[in-house]
Amino acid sequence: SKDGVIILMRSAWEVAIAEWLDNINIKWEYEKHVLKTSNGNILIDFYCPEYDVYVEVKGYFSDAGRRKYVALINEHPEITLLMVRDAGIFGRLYLSQRLLEIGYGHNVSKMSDDDKIEYVRDQMLMLYAELSEVLQETPWKKHKQYENKKLNREKYLNELMDCQIFVMNLFYALDVNERDIVDSARSTEEKNFLRQRNGYLGKVGDDLNNPNDVRNKYLTDDEFKL
Repeated sequence: SKDGVIILMRSAWEVAIAEWLDNINIKWEYEKHVLKTSNGNILIDFYCPEYDVYVEVKGYFSDAGRRKYVALINEHPEITLLMVRDAGIFGRLYLSQRLLEIGYGHNVSKMSDDDKIEYVRDQMLMLYAELSEVLQETPWKKHKQYENKKLNREKYLNELMDCQIFVMNLFYALDVNERDIVDSARSTEEKNFLRQRNGYLGKVGDDLNNPNDVRNKYLTDDEFKL
């Protein structure tokens, strides 16, 4: 741990999460809390006292384990539980962003539907603003003479990182985990590559009104096979 105490953990993923929390200066307790449910007790992986948040690192759920967590959510609405289904870099970034939002008082699991809609609206407005700042760092105007018509890597990257914060918050509004996001991204990419192989070029100026053009055809679930 960050204070030099050696703590034995059950998986490399748990070690990765502990190190990540240390790196962003979030205090944590490991396997010190047991939550009781009608389907059995759960020894919680991490508890972050400053945020009053429980964190579970679970790559796999057995049927019995899944029933425990369903019971936990239903029987203990007062707690906040964040699931980490993949402790890779995206999973760690997504965990810290959710903790950051909870620290700001934006706890999606405790929001009403109206509150979630307002939260999404606010995140979208801020994302639009950040995207416009990305454009401002881009020498895109054809009528303007630029002294250096190159992307400023540092400024461009900083603005994009601001954008990804609000994109993550939009995912958080759905209360999904990183595996849901990655699975959805993979499915979308597979469909896009299949469309590309079928002739879709995606160029500006294509005849987008021609329904017979395979490039304009979106595959249905029945047509798309993994």
